Amino acid sequence: MASPCLSGSYGRTAFPIIFGKRKELIEEAFHGEYSIKKVEMKKKEGTWYAHFTLSREVAIPNSPQAVIGIDSGEKNFAVAVGIQKDSPNKPQRGMFWKGAEIKALKGRDQHIRRSL
Repeated sequence: MASPCLSGSYGRTAFPIIFGKRKELIEEAFHGEYSIKKVEMKKKEGTWYAHFTLSREVAIPNSPQAVIGIDSGEKNFAVAVGIQKDSPNKPQRGMFWKGAEIKALKGRDQHIRRSL
């Protein structure tokens, strides 16, 4: 790694940026295809990483081929089902998220955070 350059009298330090696997997305952002919304610096095992949050506009078709319905309730945290435009009376297989499963995941994550 190159040695840092001190710039100005404020004690700022500049480091070179080495892009990883997603270099193409960052280059597209610099050319205007994506817009950079946020950059976060994270340190992992003594190495600093820049996390870029990118966004871009996506064209939405005027007549979608399928519709997805999501419902939240008391027994099931959320239920999602997909309905095809050509067969509205025959919904696709739905997904159920039970509240107990969500609580277990939150508890596991909280335990991991506490141990850090």
